[in-house]
Amino acid sequence: MRVDSSDGDGATPFEASLDAAEGSSDADAGAAIDSAIPDADAGPPPPICPIDASAGAAVLVLTTPEPVVLGGVTPDELMLAWTDITDGGPVLVNWVERASTSSAFGATQTLDPSFGPFPADHVAISGDGLRLAFATPDQKQMVEVSRTARGLPFTTVSTAKNFKGVNATGGAEGSPGIGPFASPTLSSDYGIWAFVQGNNGVVVSRGLSFGEWSTPPVLPPGLAPPASSPRTIVPTGWSADSRTLFYWDETVGFAAMAWLDPYALKFVTTQLLGAELTNAVPSGDCGNIYFSSAGAVGIYVLPRN
Repeated sequence: MRVDSSDGDGATPFEASLDAAEGSSDADAGAAIDSAIPDADAGPPPPICPIDASAGAAVLVLTTPEPVVLGGVTPDELMLAWTDITDGGPVLVNWVERASTSSAFGATQTLDPSFGPFPADHVAISGDGLRLAFATPDQKQMVEVSRTARGLPFTTVSTAKNFKGVNATGGAEGSPGIGPFASPTLSSDYGIWAFVQGNNGVVVSRGLSFGEWSTPPVLPPGLAPPASSPRTIVPTGWSADSRTLFYWDETVGFAAMAWLDPYALKFVTTQLLGAELTNAVPSGDCGNIYFSSAGAVGIYVLPRN
C-alpha cells in the first residue's frame, strides 16, 4: 500500500522530530528523535479485517437475471462490478452505483462490448470507482478502462498507464510481461494484486511506481492449507489496507481469508468463511463482505463484526 508519510507542511515525522528537538536539551532532543523511529519489536498495527470477528446472516443486495462472478466493490460500498455469465451468449461486464449505503442500487450499466471480448472471470475495480481491470479471455493480456467521474460510462483504455510492463510486448526491446493472468484481484489503491499465473498458481505482485509492478514470486508461504495447493486457490478480493486476501479454495470447497505480514511477503493466519462465498470481496472497513455464488444469480452481503 502506498503511504504518504509526510505531515501537512510536507515534513516527514522524523524531520518534524528534528525541528522539535532544536533548542531543547540533549536529553529532550534525543527523546524527540527516538519517538519518531518505529519500534521494531512493537509488531505491525492491527489489520482492518479483524481476525476474531464473527459473521451474521447474508442478505440479498442485488437481483441479477443471470449467474454472476462478483469482481469488485468500492471501499465506500457505492459501486459493484461483475461479469454476467449468460447462457450461450457473450460474457458481459456490468456495474451498478448508488448514492449512499442506505439507498438501493440504480440500473445496471454494461461496459461497451468494443472493449471486449471479456473473460468469464473476475473484473477488478479501483477504489475511486474510475477504473476497471480484467484479463483477456486467453489470459495473455491485462486491460484497463477508465472514466473521469462516477455516474459516467467507461470510455478510455488506460492499460499503458497503470499496467506498464505487465503485458508481454514484441520487438527487439520487448518485455516478457508477468502473465498469464487469471482471476486478477487488486487492492482498491492498486498497491497489491494477486492472480493465478498459469501452472505457478497464485502469485502476488506489489505496485511500484508509474504503473509498473513487481515481478511476482510463486505463492507467498502460509496461504495454502495442508490439503490444498497453490493451483487450487483462486483470489477474489483484498482488504483496503492490503493486509487480508480473500480467496476460494477449490480443494476444500470453501472461501477463506488470509492475513499478510506487512513486514514480509508471507501469510501468517488463514480462516475459513463458508461454502457459498465463491467470489468474496470486502468493504473498505471490512464490516461487510459482498459475494456471489458459483452458478447462482444475485449478489449478497454478509456482515462481519
